[in-house]
Amino acid sequence: MFSFVARTYDGQTVDLKDLVSFSYRRQRFNACDLLEAVFLFSNQDKKFTEVEFNYDNKILFSGIVEKQNAYMSSGGNFLKLNCKNRVALMMDNEVEPSTIFQKTAQNMYDLYAKPFGIKGTRFSSNPSINYLVIEKGRSCFDVINLFCRQMFEKPVLLTLDGYLTTQVLTGNTVYISNNVSGYNSFCFASLSYDRSKMVSKVYLKTDYENGNIYDIVLQNAYATNEKIVRERYLHPTDEWFRNISQYGYDLLESSRRDASCLEVWIPNIIKADVGDKILFIDQMGSYNNFYIVDLKVSLGKQGFITKIKAWDQKYI
Repeated sequence: MFSFVARTYDGQTVDLKDLVSFSYRRQRFNACDLLEAVFLFSNQDKKFTEVEFNYDNKILFSGIVEKQNAYMSSGGNFLKLNCKNRVALMMDNEVEPSTIFQKTAQNMYDLYAKPFGIKGTRFSSNPSINYLVIEKGRSCFDVINLFCRQMFEKPVLLTLDGYLTTQVLTGNTVYISNNVSGYNSFCFASLSYDRSKMVSKVYLKTDYENGNIYDIVLQNAYATNEKIVRERYLHPTDEWFRNISQYGYDLLESSRRDASCLEVWIPNIIKADVGDKILFIDQMGSYNNFYIVDLKVSLGKQGFITKIKAWDQKYI
């Protein structure tokens, strides 16, 4: 039903069986997927560089081995692997501070993602940015993410099969209910609403030479409707000077994304991805307006469990 395939420095592939423990996490607004797995494994000389995890013929993780630990105990010989997806390579490489001009989405991929094994892009278009300021300390991932936030108005994500996208919703649905036959049953569910983060209004500084001039004002209609008052004064960095308003819209959206959260625990491993919609039916009610933003899968003594956090898509 599930499989782990690891690759060594010299290109050998090894099927890792005898899984002892396992944890995996994927988030929509944190592009670096994490995987940790422990196996019974006697060949301590193998040095692994890549791992792929498949469940029911679907890739759930593909990435690099960051840390490998072989150890022995009374229970046998064990191998522990700590892994991340290929976004980690983009995050681990800095870009020279500079200003780049007339770069398309394809140009950005060729420069900052392709060298790290990212397969390609699935952007909705191929826009060109007039110029982009790259500040000291920015990684290859930071630069592409900044480009996407300005040109597509959404942060970038690596798909499970290795392509960059800014798409938030996948078009797929996960069905969850303890009352409907054929749906995924759950052992825990909660629905929460958090008013503590949503920003209602931002004032953006646009003139740094003639004093404090905040002549761009943006409002969050959701906060207004929900009687939330929380205002911020923002000083956009040089990276955002070509699109100051989008800097404000970006903050307003990020402040409201998690205002409404549905959390569900499923005592099994399921085929799901961030961006999948949830159809949840139970005594709490029926909900079809939530999408997965945080997916955790783990294996312990009690078996597999999948923990899902989903946010209301109206706040996207």
